[in-house]
Amino acid sequence: MTSAHDQLQTLRQMESEGHITYQEYEDLTRRLLNPDLPDAEPETDDIPADDSDHVAEGDSNPSFTPTLRTDLGTNDIGMIVVVCLAMLATGAMRLIVWPVILGAIFVLVSTLFEGWRRVTIIGATTVALLMIFSLIGPANDDTTTQQPTVVAPLSEEPSPPIAGSLGIYVDQISELWNTVDGPPTMTKGVTRYNESGDYDSFLYRFGRWGRVAGAYDPANDAVYALMATGQLSGEAVDRLYHHVCFVVAPYSPECIDAYQTLGLGGLTLDQYVDVEHGAQWELGEHRWQLDIEQNLLTIRVLSPDAP
Repeated sequence: MTSAHDQLQTLRQMESEGHITYQEYEDLTRRLLNPDLPDAEPETDDIPADDSDHVAEGDSNPSFTPTLRTDLGTNDIGMIVVVCLAMLATGAMRLIVWPVILGAIFVLVSTLFEGWRRVTIIGATTVALLMIFSLIGPANDDTTTQQPTVVAPLSEEPSPPIAGSLGIYVDQISELWNTVDGPPTMTKGVTRYNESGDYDSFLYRFGRWGRVAGAYDPANDAVYALMATGQLSGEAVDRLYHHVCFVVAPYSPECIDAYQTLGLGGLTLDQYVDVEHGAQWELGEHRWQLDIEQNLLTIRVLSPDAP
């Protein structure tokens, strides 16, 4: 049998001639000199393919292959879908900015997948930052958010006023009246009636509590007298004068001031409940008359040629 010394000589020669590597030479030499030692396990940096002990559930290193969680029931998934749809509806109503909504939906969806805990945490943090920035953003300029009381001018160039009339025509009544924002509004045109005299009349009813009427020349539709009435207990009766003023004197603060100071004497309609009251004044060429009787308010505006 070959002695250990000869075998070592042979191994050294094989290593020097390149038949074996130095590591193999070292291993064979160790085993030759110590035959009772166990074989050395090969060193490797590779992680076993199925080493579940090294990757715990919910690890911070997510797998970007979408795999639904097995612990979620149908009700859980359905609830997430409902919340996402509700957030989309909120965005459509412009209650929350879209970046926040889309980010929140992404966070909700990420909770459905295995190993996406880090994605969920990063997404939730991003959504929180977006909400904070949207809340502390620059405030709106008050000058751009003020809504005017008058909502629209006439759609067409009005015809020249007729001398001696109120300067308006029957077809303009509804549009002029509704130019002032707020009730009571006219939802249709006025109703005309043929009269026996030189002037015909028109009428519009606000339910049972109020109405607008007047006299006009059927030859040219020019309005010569306007009257608005309303029960003191009726809705929006305290705003009748706003609309009347705009019909006969558009954009005139003097008209509103005269009604409040000369017509009501600086009081409010509530102070005239069960009280009779009357007042007259002039505004330009127009004659105004206010009467309160049996809790019925009547406002009349008469032109110089009114019947």
